[in-house]
Formats: sequence, C-alpha cells, structure tokens
Amino acid sequence: EVIQDMKNVVKILLKKFNKITSKKPQALVMFRDGVSEGQFTTVMARELMAIRAACKELQESYEPKITYIVVQKRTHTRFFPMDQNKYRNGNALAGTVVDQGINHPTEGDFYLLSHEGIQGTSRPCHYQVLWDDMQFTADQLEFWPTIFAYLYTRCTVC
Repeated sequence: EVIQDMKNVVKILLKKFNKITSKKPQALVMFRDGVSEGQFTTVMARELMAIRAACKELQESYEPKITYIVVQKRTHTRFFPMDQNKYRNGNALAGTVVDQGINHPTEGDFYLLSHEGIQGTSRPCHYQVLWDDMQFTADQLEFWPTIFAYLYTRCTVC
C-alpha cells in the first residue's frame, strides 16, 4: 500500500532534523514494511518521487542520496542449521544472515534473523533493496537492520 502523504511526512521529518542539527541529511535510508512483491515497482516509484519532491520543496538544489529497502516480515521461509550453530530449541542464532543460495541472483536481497526465537520456529525477515544511491556493500546493508533491531526491546530472555 502506497503511503499517500509521503511528501509531507518526509518534509516534516527533514525540518525537525534541520531544526535540531542546523543541517540537512546528506543521505536518507528508508526501511519500508507492508509491501508485497507485486507492489514493489509502484510503491517504490511513487514514494521515491515523493521523497525527492519533499527535498526539492525544502531547497531546490537539495538532492540527498536515497536508499530504499522493503522489509517483509511475514515470510514462509525458515532456517534449520545443519551444524551446532543453533540454540537448544533448534533455531538459528540471532544475527544469522542468508544472502546466497536462496535469494534472487541479481537483485539485492537477503534474509536476517535479528532476534532469538523464544517460542516455535524463528521467522526471518526478507530485505529487498529496491533503490540504492549510496551503493552500499552487502555487508553494510545487512549490518544496519541488525543494529536497528536492538534499539527497540520488545522482549527479553534471561
């Protein structure tokens, strides 16, 4: 589903950033949820244009680099480690990244298990890079969501 008011949302966020730092971001990274594969092109094109339009409204010459990543949380993919790199319940370790073998050979996508599965079988998120002005390496792209996952605590294991 397309975020209808993306331009205004981005403009508000950029103004807040500028107010706090007295600067404009040199780059923007968008992690987007709620998009199915059939909607990738439409949603990305409309929202990317809206983000660029918001930047132009702030200043005509303002053109930050943009990276746009779709996160799919409800995948049917599961990982079952064949070695001992797993928890007692058989789940793959938190931080496990799969970026070879089961993903698309030419598109930038990867699977990430960012947290330990407490109950049942862990479900990885699928990250699909739709646009990348910054030309991040695979390792850089895989690093950020792992770090972001630990900024918000939903549950803990003691």
